[in-house]
Amino acid sequence: MDHPKALWNAIQNQAGKALGEEFWQEISRLIPNPGPRVDVYQTAEEVVVVIELPGLRSPESIKMSLSERHLLLKGELAFDYPVDEEELILHERFHGKFQRKVLLPSDVELEGVSTGYRQGLLTVRFRKKPMTGARQIPLNSETWET
Repeated sequence: MDHPKALWNAIQNQAGKALGEEFWQEISRLIPNPGPRVDVYQTAEEVVVVIELPGLRSPESIKMSLSERHLLLKGELAFDYPVDEEELILHERFHGKFQRKVLLPSDVELEGVSTGYRQGLLTVRFRKKPMTGARQIPLNSETWET
């Protein structure tokens, strides 16, 4: 059970058994949801970000920008129920205004970014910046002690 995902699943199962099946539902009410859920993975050539945005009405509903290795997401998902939010008995899905900052695993290029939206998932594909060759690090001889 060396894989972090397997370890986390084991912890969740143990907590569920010890604390009851409704534990995760109850604890989720105490932890604020920062916005849509995000998955990030990389291949040899690209970094891929998948953002859960069910009900996104148009590309204008979300703004994205890149700052160094951070993808910044800002937008709003509409609350489309015939009741007030306070009247929801169980509230797990995200809706409302959000702002997320997602750290990417490597440097990426802004040119050639591709996006697609299908079945409630926004996928953003970045090409990785090619590694520049090894560079020498100069040593300061003035601070060198022998």
